[in-house]
Amino acid sequence: MQQYRIRRERLKELNRQLLVKLTSFAVVAVAAGFAVTLLQAGKKDNDLKFLPLMLVITFIPLALGAYRSYKKQKEVCETYTLSLTGNAVSMEEMQLPAINIAYKDIAEIARFTNGTYIIYSKETGGILIPEGIENEQQLSMELSRIMPFTERTSYSTLYKYRNAFLAVTFAMFICFYTIGDKFIVTILGAALSCILTWSYYTVQTSKMVPQNLKRKMWLVFLVLASIIARTYFVLSGNNGS
Repeated sequence: MQQYRIRRERLKELNRQLLVKLTSFAVVAVAAGFAVTLLQAGKKDNDLKFLPLMLVITFIPLALGAYRSYKKQKEVCETYTLSLTGNAVSMEEMQLPAINIAYKDIAEIARFTNGTYIIYSKETGGILIPEGIENEQQLSMELSRIMPFTERTSYSTLYKYRNAFLAVTFAMFICFYTIGDKFIVTILGAALSCILTWSYYTVQTSKMVPQNLKRKMWLVFLVLASIIARTYFVLSGNNGS
């Protein structure tokens, strides 16, 4: 039985990427704050009274999210184990149920240019082999003996630019909750509702997302309710202007 784990150096690489992402989001938040200030410059002072509080409230979950991401990355790097036996591929990771796919039940093995692999099952679910796996060349040879690869030059465009998309969405949330203009609030509210609904659908229908994460997606409905309430109050003239 062959076993493969993630290289120790990979955690340092992921931490650097996380720091860059956190810095980018902070820059976007500040830029959005300045944009709100300029848009509201000709209006009453109380239009901006919640802006500093909104920025603080925004940074708190951002920092908490970064810390949780760091813990998750550390956990994955330290516990991820991929095993190849004579007739099955299995993956083990702390706090997640082990995944075992018999060779005969493999529908496709996709290989991406960044070194990531995804083993798709004929039934449900699959196994993600992340970038930075040790002995990648040997693993590639072992997997190719099971089934020829489906070569993927890249992920989807949306996934490829996911960080930029998240940063823009982040800025939209800040503007939505701080700008009192009815037209802007209506447009942003509709756009954010579509993004959240699409995200919920994508997660619930994905074979690669763990069930525990799918169960937590009910929180999306709380955010949607908040968006609807904010839009209603602004359109009805009860936004404090």
